[in-house]
Amino acid sequence: MEKLIADTLENLRTFVSQRDKFLLLMGANDGDMGALVAILRALDEYDAADVHLLFPDNPESPLQYLGAIMSRVVGQIQLVNMVIEAESLPEERWPDLPLRCLDPRVSPSERFVTLFDYLRERLPPDGDHRILFALAPMEITNQEAYANVVGALWPSDQALPAMRKVRVLVREPRSDPFLSRSARSLPKGRVASLTAQLDTPALTNSLVTEASDASLPMPRRMNNLLQLAMIDFAYKRYPASLEKYRIAYTHFFREGNKLMAAQCLHGIADVFRYSGDRAQALTQYRRTLAMTLEVQPPVFPALYNVLKCLGELHLELGQPKDALDHFEYAQNMAYRMMSHAARIDALELVGVAKTELADAAGAVLVWEAALELCRRTENFPRWDSILTRRIALFDRHGVHDRRQKDEDELVGVRHLMKRRKTA
Repeated sequence: MEKLIADTLENLRTFVSQRDKFLLLMGANDGDMGALVAILRALDEYDAADVHLLFPDNPESPLQYLGAIMSRVVGQIQLVNMVIEAESLPEERWPDLPLRCLDPRVSPSERFVTLFDYLRERLPPDGDHRILFALAPMEITNQEAYANVVGALWPSDQALPAMRKVRVLVREPRSDPFLSRSARSLPKGRVASLTAQLDTPALTNSLVTEASDASLPMPRRMNNLLQLAMIDFAYKRYPASLEKYRIAYTHFFREGNKLMAAQCLHGIADVFRYSGDRAQALTQYRRTLAMTLEVQPPVFPALYNVLKCLGELHLELGQPKDALDHFEYAQNMAYRMMSHAARIDALELVGVAKTELADAAGAVLVWEAALELCRRTENFPRWDSILTRRIALFDRHGVHDRRQKDEDELVGVRHLMKRRKTA
């Protein structure tokens, strides 16, 4: 799998750095998009001085899709300026996006030309830097809408000023190359093509091939075996998953790689838990925690994950006091990770454990702290979940005024979430 992903990444880097082609037509099915989006994000880390813009939005109509693209650019500008201010960077703040980009009365091609002019001015003055503009929807429900917007980007054979330093990636399903069909009469001189077969079967086959290749270094083969164990687990092939986890654990433990050995133990514990053997799962999670605590410097995400799993398992076993202890430790790890999402998850579970211990007041307070984080970070799924839990708690205890207040907020959250999805 490493070779398959590395080859795709290198092909994308080659396209971005070359000088002749403006647009890359990528053949990728919906099932390939999870891996492809991850590779595009990795490309941003490889070439941090370039400007990479990724648009996974689903095209529903030309106007909606173009609006979603420009809205994401506005969000990225705000994020860049927040980082500049928070870290006191010497760079100047990015100016607001030109209103012409946001005006639906302006043609799509002119809006893109204005946008690319704006982005080119943001590139560092030294070096041969690029803008990668990736229209990579996770699914394409309206081919006509997508083709309409891509058509505004389709290059002529002549090198135009708007193309300078810009590289555009678009995609069509390998199984239904509708863009290629509609572009038969269009110029192709500045269009490249690439196929990305990155769906689960392709990645799994690549993993199997590399794991069984005796010419490859053993650490790489064991990493592939570990990923195969995870795939087996995801598909509920528990005996096969357990066997692979145990082989990988033995290798990493003998090599003295405690972090990877602990990851294998965590996988073994998950297999026992989800196959119904909770007693064995508890033993393996405890072994995982003990080994993870030996890793120096501490790896807070690994500690967070096993503490959270231990807390959840104690809840399943009807042991809320033990669950509460582990969730509170997990919340401390999340704080050290500086992860708002992880803190919200842990605080929600702390509240659940407190309700099981008949500490309704404590649960309400903890959930309020979690809700405040949800409001600040717009974590809609957890915001919805925690409000739903607290409404049920108020309902059981007859606290009708607080219940109504939370219900009103929940209606607003769901409305806002729906608007964000369709914006």
